[in-house]
Amino acid sequence: MHPLLRQRVADALPEPAVAARHQCHRALQIHRLPPVRGRLAAPRPCPHTVCCRTHGPGKRALARSTDRPAKSGAAQFDICCLQTACVTSPAGTCPQDGATDAWPREDPMQMPRLLQRREFLSIAVGAMACGATSRASAQASWPDKPVKVIVPFAAGGGTDVVARPWCDRLSQTFGQQFVVENRGGASGLIGTEAAAKAAPDGYTLLMSSNTTPVNLPLLRKVPYDPKSLTPVARLGDVVTGFVIHASIGPKTFKEMLDYAKANPGKLAFGSSGSGTGPHLRYEMLRFKTGVDILHVPYRGGADALVDILSNNIQMMNEPVTLPHVKAGKLYLLNINHSERSPDFPDIPTLTELGYPNADAPIWFSLWAPTGTPREILQRLNAEIVKQSQTPEMKEKLRLAGAAPVIQTLDEIAAFREVDSKNMAELIKTAQIKIE
Repeated sequence: MHPLLRQRVADALPEPAVAARHQCHRALQIHRLPPVRGRLAAPRPCPHTVCCRTHGPGKRALARSTDRPAKSGAAQFDICCLQTACVTSPAGTCPQDGATDAWPREDPMQMPRLLQRREFLSIAVGAMACGATSRASAQASWPDKPVKVIVPFAAGGGTDVVARPWCDRLSQTFGQQFVVENRGGASGLIGTEAAAKAAPDGYTLLMSSNTTPVNLPLLRKVPYDPKSLTPVARLGDVVTGFVIHASIGPKTFKEMLDYAKANPGKLAFGSSGSGTGPHLRYEMLRFKTGVDILHVPYRGGADALVDILSNNIQMMNEPVTLPHVKAGKLYLLNINHSERSPDFPDIPTLTELGYPNADAPIWFSLWAPTGTPREILQRLNAEIVKQSQTPEMKEKLRLAGAAPVIQTLDEIAAFREVDSKNMAELIKTAQIKIE
């Protein structure tokens, strides 16, 4: 209460009434308000009653009193001040009228009921219980609407080719559509950022290789925190290798090296973007062999495929090239994997060719925004592990140039950390940089 107003109240009230008022305030543990600034209202019939209603920060408090007559049959009220709300007391119970109990608490018609601590705790606990029940119910019913699956590269590329059969299978299993949304560009950063910053409710997922969640953060600044994405399940490891256009001449890995060294800068290698898995494989090739081959980054593997088939570029290392190897338009020079491909049993691995530790592994996974309920992640992981072992999915992955890998949630989380450390060492050793 403003000091001037307090003085006017003291002058207007007899000592017993003032004492009763102070006693009442102490009993209710009323916190005093900041002083009222500005000119005070003129004295009212009940001068000690001030309303603390405010109209926003910095606005003046309004002084009110019950000087207007009550309607017929209605009780006359004095308005007294609490910290954040106005409380009324029936006329005649005001200390000015000589009452000793200015704040009757028994009759709910005489003053609005103050929220008691026990009631507040009951409501709070109830709200928390309702919230927990609601979340549990939502997780149990998931998915009850279509799930958006972001592929951070253009349609038709290696990631897209792996993602689509998986989305078809998950749609059949869960009874809701898993819809592929291609958001290519910036080596996959655009789509990955959208997924990383999506609501962690299980309705936005990311299907990507280890390029954007693992590799790119090691090479450049990215517009998202890599830890904002959680791996859900391994979808398959890429089993492919370097290919060269059939018109160039070389048919083996050694012949390609001889040609590149004899014609420095003449061969051009196309990748799905700077910092992607194919780009890192190209960098490792240069580091291990010393060849001079030009790097041409594309928006996605599908765009690079168009140019290699028209001989605008001469080399690639993407799963989408394998059907054209079988068609005789491209030659497969090696296998970037620990084992030979069952589809190309005569093509040796890099280790067999004398270049151990020259590979940059590429693995596809399903990712979710960190904070997505673990129950949802477990359901997805369990279903993907189950489907990975079916003959139908094995065949679809083989056609996409990938091999299934079985891992639990905890296993893939640990693998992600190991792969990140290995890639960091590889990038440092090969002195790989991107502009």
